[in-house]
Amino acid sequence: MSAPLLSTKFYVPPPRPALVSRPRLLALLDQGLARPLTLISAPTGFGKTTLLSEWRASAGRDYPLAWLSLDPEDNNPIRFLNYLTAALRNVVPGVSEPAPGMLRSPETIQLQAFLTGLINDLDQFPEPFALVLDDYHLIRSSAVHEIIAFILDHLPQRMHLVLLTRSDPPLPLASLRARSQLVEIRADDLRFSAGEAQAFFNPLMGLALSPGDVAAIEQRTEGWIAALQLAALVIQSPRLAQEPEAIPRFIEAFTGSHHYIADYLSAEVLSRQPEQVRTFLLQTSILERMTAELCDRLLGRSDSLAMLRQLDQANLFLVPLDEQRRWYRYHHLFAELLRSQLQEVASEQLPELHQRAADWYEQNGFVSEAITHALAAGDLQQTARIVEQHAMATLMRGDSTTLLGWIASIAALIPQHPWLGIYQSWALLITGEIEPIETRLQAVESWIAAHPSITDAQELEDHIAAIRALIAGRRGLAQQAITLARRALERLPDSETAIRSVLMLTLGDASWSSGDLVGAMQVFNQAAHMQAATDNILPATGAFSSVAALLVEQGQLRRAAETYQEVVRIATRADGRIMPTAAPAYLGLSGLAYEWNDLDAASRDARQGLELGRRWGNPATLAGIYLLQARIQQAQGQRLDSSEALRQAEELARGPGVPLATAYRIAEFRVRQWLQQANLEAAVRWVGQQALDPGDAFSYQQQIAYLTLARILIAQNRLEVASSLLERILAQFESLGQMGRVLELLLLQALTMNAKGDVTGALAALARALALGEPEGCLRVFLDEGAPMAELLRHAGSRGIAPPYVARLLSEFNRSKAVTADSQQPLIEPLTDRERQVLRLLAEGFSNQAIAERLVIAVGTVKTHTASLYRKLGVSSRTQAVARATQLGLL
Repeated sequence: MSAPLLSTKFYVPPPRPALVSRPRLLALLDQGLARPLTLISAPTGFGKTTLLSEWRASAGRDYPLAWLSLDPEDNNPIRFLNYLTAALRNVVPGVSEPAPGMLRSPETIQLQAFLTGLINDLDQFPEPFALVLDDYHLIRSSAVHEIIAFILDHLPQRMHLVLLTRSDPPLPLASLRARSQLVEIRADDLRFSAGEAQAFFNPLMGLALSPGDVAAIEQRTEGWIAALQLAALVIQSPRLAQEPEAIPRFIEAFTGSHHYIADYLSAEVLSRQPEQVRTFLLQTSILERMTAELCDRLLGRSDSLAMLRQLDQANLFLVPLDEQRRWYRYHHLFAELLRSQLQEVASEQLPELHQRAADWYEQNGFVSEAITHALAAGDLQQTARIVEQHAMATLMRGDSTTLLGWIASIAALIPQHPWLGIYQSWALLITGEIEPIETRLQAVESWIAAHPSITDAQELEDHIAAIRALIAGRRGLAQQAITLARRALERLPDSETAIRSVLMLTLGDASWSSGDLVGAMQVFNQAAHMQAATDNILPATGAFSSVAALLVEQGQLRRAAETYQEVVRIATRADGRIMPTAAPAYLGLSGLAYEWNDLDAASRDARQGLELGRRWGNPATLAGIYLLQARIQQAQGQRLDSSEALRQAEELARGPGVPLATAYRIAEFRVRQWLQQANLEAAVRWVGQQALDPGDAFSYQQQIAYLTLARILIAQNRLEVASSLLERILAQFESLGQMGRVLELLLLQALTMNAKGDVTGALAALARALALGEPEGCLRVFLDEGAPMAELLRHAGSRGIAPPYVARLLSEFNRSKAVTADSQQPLIEPLTDRERQVLRLLAEGFSNQAIAERLVIAVGTVKTHTASLYRKLGVSSRTQAVARATQLGLL
């Protein structure tokens, strides 16, 4: 569900038939293509847009342009990105559009994730192309400036950016200028020279001015094109045509100031137009863009199309916006002067004109424009009605920021319009501003109590119940969320499919996080099949992905793989593009491929999941993918890459939106790395930070944390304590049906018993694990336990326990050992992981202090690692270390 986009914003304005050729500027534009940015910055009336349209139309220049004409409403970053991606798709068909619900808050990780995916899409386009942003001075939003700065920082090699603006934007221009990555065309470049002014006045405008007259006008206007054009129109006027001797006096009095032009526009242009034309110009000046049908509605006439064509032919500052010349706009300077005149001579007409424009825009589906004109008309009631009618559609598109802005503009009406309070609450919930919501909901409840006869009281109360259920879920109050979600679902009619789907996913998540896997599976299955039947792709893929993840937890890996594949099928469009909401499915498929020890497939699916996840922006999914990449890369012997992926997962886990269980899985992998490195001190410190005690009760979400604690207890040789804790965890796993996790726990029990000397007990636990793992083809859960597990499997093989499966596992152990050996460092004394981190930062030019801050260690420790690096590499300086490491393939 998407709002209609004004196609005229993507139209490259055509050059005027009569133009002064400007080869010096066209050459500058050509030169700019070799650099990231061309900035055309000059006040209004200097021909910025005309220059670029001439360049585009010049012979031999069929350079693809993605054009976007900006307006004040594009300061909303969500609207801006929707228009930006639509403009880019006119040149780069594969560009992904913002997924509904993704860009809910420009301050979240979702924005950068989407932009990363956008850059990746643009980088795939094989031909050079340019993105042109016209009227960039209208952008005041820091979020939009940050979007453009991000694009500039990561601009694909074949892409070029052109900004047309009246003032310099807050972008790193100085830095770009210093690196010769910027071409600038400014007012001094755009001014007409005496020769260009001569070509403009005489051949093009059909005048016969002397060189002295042309030079005088050019000098008095300082080459300002708008002033020259206005001067030409005045000289062409009947009065001066009949009094040629008056031309020198006009030239002597003429200046290029705004005030002077305004005076002349009023006296010599508007005043000399027929009354009908003058009225048309003034009254239509309230429109940013106009079409004949809109003008007819605005003015109560039926000949607007003929009038627009007449104005176009008369060269009265009218700019066509499409090839068919159906849509137009006035030159910005001309429009400003017309509006000033309208305010001065007919301000009483403004409310009615804006009202008519609002009505036409609303009837034609341009909601944002309708609201803008309704507000300008001062009709807050109409504004409220339009907002209420379109609020849910706006929310479903993920454009909650726009909705909040609309409601803020009519905040005084919220007490009398309870639906505005409801929609405001939904938008605040989506953007993460939970705290103010309860006050708004209570205000709506008070309004309902004061109006007992209203017909939609039940519907209002249904929305209130749904919002409160989601708030409880967001706050981690699982039981409260379950109670509220069930109550809301009982009350909601079946027709409210959007809200019902959100509630069902909330109920499923809350049930899952509280340990009710059976209840969660029932809800997700119901939601998945209900939404799939209605072609509601977004909640359907979310529900099916949750079903598959629960199947993994239950140990049904093959059924989970089939379900994840179904998610990919649902999320694949007719043109073959995969929607970002398939990211969790690719995460799941990658995890299954990893478990089956198909590391190439696991890497491929993880990369696909990461690309989609960046577009979708869900931090929990991204954190899970980075963690899985870390595991895959470690299994492949890529220890430094694994460390970097783990660092990114940890960074995401420190932010909002990542469940506690996911954070514990990330910590568990970090602890296992410490234990492999014999860094028991770090592992024990983590236990203290988490305040874990083996005798404490633990919740479903803490299971992984306590399983990790058991590993640390084994490493400490506290085997009896570890055994007791493992028994308690096993009992919970089995009671909840988590057979996928039972397998790992049985392996830990087997290793613990073997360490205690209880070989019989160890083999019994291992046999049970083998019986669970063989039907599903589990491999990595065994391999990741390392050499002690391989030794125990050899014991099992000698006792005739699951011979084919044990033989397969031992074969995989040998293959994994060979892979790891092949990836070892080419040094007699290998570098540690920390030394490789320091080496990489040295190569990137970081100082010792910066390295210390990046790695959160002391400067003295950095120096110690550096000295060890030099010794192992046989060098004595940073430069030599980087060169030697590069030679050995360590960087």
